[in-house]
Amino acid sequence: MADRRGWTLCVALVMLLAYAEPAPGVQASGPLIVVPDPLPPGAGDAIEVSVGIESTSSGTPPSSLPDPFGPVEAFLAGSVLVRTPCLSGSCEFPLTVFVPVGPNGCVQSDPAVAACFQSAPGEVAIALSDAGLVLPPASSVQLATVRLRVQDPATIGFRDRLDIEAATEPRALRACASGEPVNICALGASFGASVIGFVAPAVRCVRCRGTIRFRGDPPLTKLEVAGKIELASSFEADNGVRVTLSREEGGAELLNLLLPGGSLRPQGTSALVYKDPRAAAAGGIALLQVRRRANDEMTFRLVAYDLQLDPELTEPGMDVSLVFGALFTGADGPWIRRRWGWQLEPGD
Repeated sequence: MADRRGWTLCVALVMLLAYAEPAPGVQASGPLIVVPDPLPPGAGDAIEVSVGIESTSSGTPPSSLPDPFGPVEAFLAGSVLVRTPCLSGSCEFPLTVFVPVGPNGCVQSDPAVAACFQSAPGEVAIALSDAGLVLPPASSVQLATVRLRVQDPATIGFRDRLDIEAATEPRALRACASGEPVNICALGASFGASVIGFVAPAVRCVRCRGTIRFRGDPPLTKLEVAGKIELASSFEADNGVRVTLSREEGGAELLNLLLPGGSLRPQGTSALVYKDPRAAAAGGIALLQVRRRANDEMTFRLVAYDLQLDPELTEPGMDVSLVFGALFTGADGPWIRRRWGWQLEPGD
């Protein structure tokens, strides 16, 4: 009887060890490399974005099996989606528009890429052929270069940067390990991102003056700024306007308002004006008047309201800036503290 129990225990132990024996492992991974054209784009400019993938798929060695932690072959299928931000959830105002180039829409592409096309507002698809793309172990493959046209920065709510993201479809990246006792595959996805800065032409604001007034509790902030801009010949009625108020330290924005393109209406023969009386209660730009003068000069007057600005965050070194389409102007402090808020004295 004892011998039978001993044999039963021995068989059970052997079965347990066989069951617990580690099997081959594999992981599927690899970042997308997103490289925009290095030249800072301006309004209406085209930039070219190159997208590649670096394969880092490998084995995952257990402690007691010859399954080396070395690179393995991978396979990519589906499409890679290149996205830039939109001003709204419905993407009525995308920051970029796809520009097709060449027979398949790509500026250049790997033979495994079937086409490049706009798949949604603010989104471009780099579509692989049905055969997909084989990624050799530890390889780096340039998938495609696409061309994007940057829309008017102020019209679409752009501040000073363009974020670009790229992502594969879910479970589009596959890497497999083969060996006894099983053959297994890992499915994953890849992602990459980059950012490029915009440089808007800066023009001098002459004798800029302004006030910031706090009223009520919670406070309603009223911002008034006026001045003269030199070399304003590039200003057009179709351009939008972005207004920001920023702290000197760290550049944190205290106020950010957008007037979409086409909002300014002719007033007489030399002026453009926008009015919204509702802004005094709801916030936003209440008045913007722009007038052309001789010698390529332009005067402007802005009245805006904000319901969320915290007076405790304001400081003497604040910077107020206006971006008229691709034309930038601004005025920095010192602002002088008054009982009712702040006052910006006219500069030279």
